[in-house]
Amino acid sequence: MEARVSISGGTSEASAPNRENSEPAQSLASKLRARSIDQFCQCFGIGRTTAYEQIKLGRLRARKVGKRTIIADDDAEEWLRNLPQVETKR
Repeated sequence: MEARVSISGGTSEASAPNRENSEPAQSLASKLRARSIDQFCQCFGIGRTTAYEQIKLGRLRARKVGKRTIIADDDAEEWLRNLPQVETKR
């Protein structure tokens, strides 16, 4: 049995040949281990410029696959944990 992996178009999928993938796109997105810059920005509610600034400053780790830039979920979670917390006044 062969596994097929596709990262074009912002998705990553592994499936057996002759098997239909009937899962909704949202379910597939929850199984991704890495996201494109656009997916990362949409997920965390930030703009592309901010994302690239965070990468340039070394706060967010990114990886290259050909010309594509992707963010691993582990790196996204680490970035989120390292963001400064908002202090409330009492």
